[in-house]
Amino acid sequence: MGKCQRTLALLWLVASGLLFVLLLVQTSLGHYGDSYADAWNWLLPAVLPTASLIVTVLFKTTEAEQKTADRFLFRLCYGLSLTYLLTLILVLLLQPFQTGAAAEALKHSNIYLGPFQGLVASSIGAFFVQTEKTKAEP
Repeated sequence: MGKCQRTLALLWLVASGLLFVLLLVQTSLGHYGDSYADAWNWLLPAVLPTASLIVTVLFKTTEAEQKTADRFLFRLCYGLSLTYLLTLILVLLLQPFQTGAAAEALKHSNIYLGPFQGLVASSIGAFFVQTEKTKAEP
């Protein structure tokens, strides 16, 4: 379970860092103009709640509490997380090619990102509280 948790944490922290740097570059170059706060208000709620949950669980879990992980649930969490994080990256990368205000394009993506984030967070929550005793390999 610990190895699976660290794998998910690495995915989330690396992708969140990449998103942060990408948005930092875009805002530094003036891509969002006076709406730069809207861009940050789009990104931070999209990654911080789930990344914070994962980091908190990593620090709270002790060796005595370690258990084996359900392979299917881990793969589901990883796949959903990867797809969600890649979608966030694509929204930022493709956004300059869309018509209309830059920050508005980010707001429109919340139509599908909100429910997707809920699904990802639910699967991660279920994974971290599972009690099954099957072995997982990431």
